[in-house]
Amino acid sequence: LLKTIAFNIDRTESQLNYVETSDLKDAAVYESFSDFTAYFDSTYKIKSIWKWFIGFALMFMIIELFLLRFIK
Repeated sequence: LLKTIAFNIDRTESQLNYVETSDLKDAAVYESFSDFTAYFDSTYKIKSIWKWFIGFALMFMIIELFLLRFIK
């Protein structure tokens, strides 16, 4: 036996109200994407630690392979 459940949602929730750029006082506006990436790169220096994690994972995998092969 199938039943139908319906929920009455307020119609004002589906109206999309967009933000005007003139309302934003402290927003930074960039002329091009390359300007933004240059600013982002200079501001947020992300260290590439993921290379170290991959190196250690490979090293531990090789050590485990040697231990499984030679120690029985």
